Amino acid sequence: MSFTTTHLFLVTGADLATCEQRVLDFLARTPLVRYDRITLIRELCCPARHPLFATRLEQGLEKNRHTIRELVRELGQEGWTNLAELERLPQGYPSKLVHTIAHLCDGFFGIDAAFYDLDEMSCRLRSARKDLIRKHPEKCWLVTIEAVTQTRDGFEQLKDTTT
Repeated sequence: MSFTTTHLFLVTGADLATCEQRVLDFLARTPLVRYDRITLIRELCCPARHPLFATRLEQGLEKNRHTIRELVRELGQEGWTNLAELERLPQGYPSKLVHTIAHLCDGFFGIDAAFYDLDEMSCRLRSARKDLIRKHPEKCWLVTIEAVTQTRDGFEQLKDTTT
């Protein structure tokens, strides 16, 4: 089984090649997300002065918001609708939902992050970043990648320590 996802990175750099390398370096160093294959989708990369930049940026941000809404909906379907109840939340699927929601809200990069601001380490767009985009559009780039992970059964493989 394989898993394929697309990530849109907002990166500061002198040119596309510099920004692409920064993304690849980040993915190589990130300890919890490992992909078997990463493909840069150059036709979807662009600087902030490009006419489609704002549209693509908003699409990435909306995908993150949509993911959060869907995870909250799933959490509600599991019977958890009140934050005061979190102290009783059992480990398992509901706690994994909360974990993923927290990562997206906190700015932690994971496989669920459709958009990620590499410089701000955020899944959202902060006001300082908006200012930089407005003042220096030539330095702000969107870099799109497709990432693939190959696994035997779709889950992480645990090392057998019984032998």
